[in-house]
Amino acid sequence: MLLRPAPPFGGKFGNIVIEQQIRPIAVGRHNWLVAGSNRGARSEACLFSLVRTYKLNVINTFA
Repeated sequence: MLLRPAPPFGGKFGNIVIEQQIRPIAVGRHNWLVAGSNRGARSEACLFSLVRTYKLNVINTFA
């Protein structure tokens, strides 16, 4: 229970950056369901993680 109001917040409210980061996960959810096996799903997850890391660090994934 909140007993007193929260202190003023000077930043912006919203989570658009986070939503943009997790959108590919939500879009790819169906693809992971049809990975074929646990090993295939694990491999896809590792590859996806690498690609997202490259994109966050502005590295061309197709070079």
